Amino acid sequence: MKDRITILMDGNFVIIHRAVADAMGLKNGQRVSVGMAMSAIAENARYMIDLIQLIKPQPERSN
Repeated sequence: MKDRITILMDGNFVIIHRAVADAMGLKNGQRVSVGMAMSAIAENARYMIDLIQLIKPQPERSN
């Protein structure tokens, strides 16, 4: 699982995608504030939704 990293938020583990972590300047095992962890989780969700939309076949439109 090299494409994911773990950050520590208030004693809890948060797993996010490496691309999100790199964009936010986070490192594996880094301790972060609750606010930073929540931002990372929200960005991670947006990133995953974008990936799913790229992979999911789009229905053809008929006029």
